Amino acid sequence: MKIVHQGYDVLSASDNMQRDFSLISEMSDDAKIRFYSWKNKCVTYGYNQIEDNVKSLVNKVDSSINEFVRRPTGGGLIIHTPDTLSWTLIIPLTVLKNDSLLSFYYELSSVYAEALSDCGINCSLSKATRDEYREKRINDICKEYPAKYEIVDENGKKVIGSAQKKTKDLLIQQNNLFINEPCGFREKLLQALSEYFIV
Repeated sequence: MKIVHQGYDVLSASDNMQRDFSLISEMSDDAKIRFYSWKNKCVTYGYNQIEDNVKSLVNKVDSSINEFVRRPTGGGLIIHTPDTLSWTLIIPLTVLKNDSLLSFYYELSSVYAEALSDCGINCSLSKATRDEYREKRINDICKEYPAKYEIVDENGKKVIGSAQKKTKDLLIQQNNLFINEPCGFREKLLQALSEYFIV
């Protein structure tokens, strides 16, 4: 199996999520990755979140945001700005073999951390326990609570947020970089993922 690069888009929140939904609906034996950024400041939120609650929370932080779109994956809300990089991985479940989703989450985060390290970014995987995660999750803003195996800097701040959804045939993982994109990061990530997915 290989990973197929779907290009780089700069779109509105609704168009970005629609593009992901379209890719999810296209059957393939290969993994797919799409990089994208955002035309305007906007919010995406997890499929289990309630839109009115999300809008109320965001309004307290930044009342200028008026585009809110539900993601196909879970997780908390993310405030996106035009300078932030996101990417979506769509992976056939055959890649999972007998591993759990958490194990696969760990493996992908390790690949992301490798690409960041190759760009000179000092980071590690969060070792937060389930109880620690619940204690820190005092609101629904993704950036504020690193989950187990998410990537954090030396101060414990989240560097990449990742959310997954499993369908009958696919694993979808949407990712957001919470720091300025390091020079060469996309190329290094593609290389690391290509090496990982070759089976």
